[in-house]
Amino acid sequence: YRGLRIAAERGVELLVTPETSLTGLFPSSPVTTDPEPVFEAESKLRAFIHELDGAPYLVAGLPEWRKIPEHRLQKTRYNISRVYDPDGNVASTHTKVHSAERGFWHGYHLNEFDVLGVPVSMHICHDHRYPELWTLPVMFGTRLVLHPSNGGRVSGSVDAFQEVAKEITSSSHAFYVNVNGEGGSYIVGPHRRGELLASSSECSVKNPEFPMVGPAEEGLFHARIRVHDAFGYWPVRSFRASEEVAKAYVAQYIALGGLRVP
Repeated sequence: YRGLRIAAERGVELLVTPETSLTGLFPSSPVTTDPEPVFEAESKLRAFIHELDGAPYLVAGLPEWRKIPEHRLQKTRYNISRVYDPDGNVASTHTKVHSAERGFWHGYHLNEFDVLGVPVSMHICHDHRYPELWTLPVMFGTRLVLHPSNGGRVSGSVDAFQEVAKEITSSSHAFYVNVNGEGGSYIVGPHRRGELLASSSECSVKNPEFPMVGPAEEGLFHARIRVHDAFGYWPVRSFRASEEVAKAYVAQYIALGGLRVP
């Protein structure tokens, strides 16, 4: 609630929170094994957004249970990040593609959506190990990539953190937002030598532990991005290698449930 209020005050249009931000990432705990309190908490969140003046679009994470005919379980649990519009409605729901947690099933599906006309894709935490999950969406139009995660604490020097963050867009030429539950979060621009647009406070040069990264801190970091500066250069060049290559990429994109089928 506090994050939403501050985001609304500062004119943020899209607020991204970490993987399983509603419950925390506790795969075996009752907090993520009982659907009823999760549903109740989500309902309260949606009501809060609906009543908040100037509310942004929100990406929030939680478990979801689905009836899958092929599965033995009565309901299968997924690790999802859900997009809510400024009225508190569910705009879209996106599963972790390759779940790394015990008791959660895999989404096996690209996660794409639009926010205010901006083509967006998302992969969750461990999904960053699978390059096609950002390469294919960028190839077919995505210009903003979101990466909510709960991947543990970031350590080392601030300089090292910044160098790693700047490299993240070197194969996409798209804007990239990483939001991690234990710190080390950032927004990077699409340039060949990625520009660090913003980062969480424990990774800034002003943190008390500098030149090292400090302990994770609660906070909101943000940047205004010009989406038209992202051209998706490298994935698009791969697509254009030949007609045969293009057909193969289209087939893979469709097989993974791509939203923007050409």
